[in-house]
Amino acid sequence: MAGTVTSAAIARNGLAWQATLTPEPDEHNEVAGVIAGLSDIDADPTQVTHAGLRLVVERVTEGIMITDATGRIIYANPAFERISGYTRDELLGRTPAVFKSGHHDLAFYSDMWSTITTGRTWSGRVVNRRKDGSPYEIAMTVLPFTDRNGGVNYVGLVHDVSAAQSFEARQAAEMEAIGRLAGGVAHDFNNLLTVINGYGGMLLADLDPADPRREHVEEILRAADQAAALARDLLAFSRRQILKPRLVDLSAIIADNRAMLEATLGEAITLDIRSEHGLGTVSVDPEHLVQVILNLALNARDAMPSGGTLTIETRNVVTDARLAVTGRADHRSKYVLLSVCDTGVGLTEEARMHLFEPFFTTKGQGKGTGLGLATVYGFVKQSGGYIAVDSASGAGTCFNIYFPQVAGEAERGLPARRSVGRAPVPRTVLLVEDEPAVLAAAQMALVREGYRVLTASSAEEALTLSAGHRGRIDLLITDVVMPGLNGVDLAERLVNERPELAVLLISGYADRVLNQRGVATTAHPLLRKPFAPGDLLGSVGEVLEGSGR
Repeated sequence: MAGTVTSAAIARNGLAWQATLTPEPDEHNEVAGVIAGLSDIDADPTQVTHAGLRLVVERVTEGIMITDATGRIIYANPAFERISGYTRDELLGRTPAVFKSGHHDLAFYSDMWSTITTGRTWSGRVVNRRKDGSPYEIAMTVLPFTDRNGGVNYVGLVHDVSAAQSFEARQAAEMEAIGRLAGGVAHDFNNLLTVINGYGGMLLADLDPADPRREHVEEILRAADQAAALARDLLAFSRRQILKPRLVDLSAIIADNRAMLEATLGEAITLDIRSEHGLGTVSVDPEHLVQVILNLALNARDAMPSGGTLTIETRNVVTDARLAVTGRADHRSKYVLLSVCDTGVGLTEEARMHLFEPFFTTKGQGKGTGLGLATVYGFVKQSGGYIAVDSASGAGTCFNIYFPQVAGEAERGLPARRSVGRAPVPRTVLLVEDEPAVLAAAQMALVREGYRVLTASSAEEALTLSAGHRGRIDLLITDVVMPGLNGVDLAERLVNERPELAVLLISGYADRVLNQRGVATTAHPLLRKPFAPGDLLGSVGEVLEGSGR
């Protein structure tokens, strides 16, 4: 890379200037910018040399194109040739219309032309077409300048953003694929945990309090609880967790949990909370949101072992520039920004690239599962928001989360759950589950409690069983997602045949999947997997009591 160039005389409106040009390299030792020093000198404009400036322009990685007053191209640097696919000789004398892709209407180009012809600078994003016909997107600035003869030319400074967008698209596709895998694993995991919890819970209930084997069974159940938490984290990352969104005020939620956050951070870290007045309302699950903020606070604490400041800020934004540049929102979109910034050690570029991947962690052995930020990512995406990270090694980290604003008043407080005891007398239950181990465990838990249980492994088998059963059936317990007829449709058909029938749905899938099966439009309660025998029996008692049986 060339060094400093001096003594270049540049004429501007008849005046002569002494120029000192110092190229600034980027990490690849390419010219990323130029530091220029100018001083007025008494020189003949005709003696001007452009050698130093041309050297810089030819070496920069940004595209530069110059047109005359009529829009004819009179110069293009090598970077512009690489971006457009045209050689300089192919462009000279032609107009920028050669790059038109059809993506923009006539008004777009008219606005650009009217701006620069009145002496103003135009900046924006343009979708062009290369010589080979492929489209590409650029961030472009066009500014007019007057040459030493009084003629008007136009300089276009071009930055190709297509490569960055392609990388982002590939990264998003990879995250989506990992998410599908994680979601499938978590669903199967939940079925296995339901079986472990079922038989483990019943075994524990059978053991005498003094039996030394109780400790072993309790350890098994504790491990199952930890595994269930892991499955929940996987579902969160895959955007298949169960969310209960409500209209909330982010600043109120943060204020309500300030004491918990301060206790989490410890005395060495200062918590600075800033909230804009008149904050917009968002639709999120408040309980999961608190977990997200706690995860970010824990990461910030670990990044500041010697103390520091954690700043949590909420404010209204109209499509932050980062979202506009990446094309993830238009300029009219209104968001509430939740910003969580620390003064810690920061992140390396390698860490930033893998930050939200499950099981990736910068912490030491045994100090984290690597699922904390993965669950943050999943929750934000499932809530319709976006997340961006600003960080550099040694310069702290900012997590910026954008939630779409929604109309309506924010709710306060969390809904209370009604506690209901078990059914006082035995009843007949039709249990439908396509996973044999889950079916057997649930059946045993119900039989042990005194229920008469009819079992079916499919909706079709359940219909046949119901048709041949002459007695009363008090409750239908059915999995939602099954091959063939799903649980919601099965319940509708059986309730039409048996109006006295109460219904309890069970599933380990997320709302997005369940709603496709009609769960959103039904009034039947839903029990989530994995569940322990006590959870199942409590829900059964609640449903039967609520239906008056």
